Amino acid sequence: MSFTSRIASVLALTALAACDLPPPTTVPNYTVKVNQNAQGQWVAVPPDCLDWTQNTASDFDNMPMPQFGCATARNLAMMVDHPHDLLQGRPTELARGTVAAASINSYDSNQTRGLIDPFTPNTSGIAVTTAPSASSGGAGSGSGSGSSSGSGH
Repeated sequence: MSFTSRIASVLALTALAACDLPPPTTVPNYTVKVNQNAQGQWVAVPPDCLDWTQNTASDFDNMPMPQFGCATARNLAMMVDHPHDLLQGRPTELARGTVAAASINSYDSNQTRGLIDPFTPNTSGIAVTTAPSASSGGAGSGSGSGSSSGSGH
């Protein structure tokens, strides 16, 4: 690197140091605090959100606006039924395996209800689905090959 290019680099860095750059965007803490009140009940305390009327973010640091996320945290704190669940979840209870097994069996045998097709007019009053039913000749319905009664062979 030549002497003139070194001087040019030093002058460029000195000029950049004299620039008044905005401070970096602060990232606020929007955690929901869970406390017990005087009666011993758990209460979720929503965070305080920043004011949207002031632009407190720097446009040069590629960070999200500091207001983003606060409304989600406030809504969670306002609608949670049991605030202690935010600290520690409840233990799972025993579930009925027959319900889970029945849904898996219907999926495996291609007997799911399917989605309603909104573009097909339904004039019959019967739910129109996109999945084949068990009697429609789809996969797993048993039609196609095999013996049929009354064929005489």
